[in-house]
Amino acid sequence: ATFNSSLPADTAAILREIASATVLNEPLTWNLDAPNGTSALLQGASVGPGWLTLIHNGEGTHLWECSNGQTFTTDTVTFTFEVSAIYTVTHTYTDPCGNTDSVVLTFDISVGLEEQVGRERYQVYSSVPGTLQVLGAQGECLLSLFDARGRLLQNTHITGSDARIACPSGLVVCRITDEAGAVWTGKVLVE
Repeated sequence: ATFNSSLPADTAAILREIASATVLNEPLTWNLDAPNGTSALLQGASVGPGWLTLIHNGEGTHLWECSNGQTFTTDTVTFTFEVSAIYTVTHTYTDPCGNTDSVVLTFDISVGLEEQVGRERYQVYSSVPGTLQVLGAQGECLLSLFDARGRLLQNTHITGSDARIACPSGLVVCRITDEAGAVWTGKVLVE
């Protein structure tokens, strides 16, 4: 810094020399030991069906690059996906002092099923452990069960307005397709 403010030039020069010696002679104390003082590792993340949010609170600059072509330069980013797959995200972080670090992250993304609104004729719930109960089916329907990652657990044909199906415990995504081809989807937690 060359600004002296109201200090005499010789006094300002002495103070600059002391400050420089104090900081530059102690790089570990002042976190100047690049690259150890700079990290591109995440400070937070959340994921859902078809999206991924990543957080890094560093005050420097960011470059996020996903294997599906999306890029961002903000500290918090949300990637969206149309296809279930394994994706890589490269985060390059440059701190305010110019030190740079990069990290490559891998995520297994499931796009999942969207819950449809407006077709409330079905009631799907679990009141008995390991069992799913479906009310409101008319004619023959196909019940497809998926885990939270979108993997098919089972397909079962149901008839009648009250069907009970053995089902693994956990969060289950249900898709009911009726004889006319209309589809209803929803989620239920099976004990």
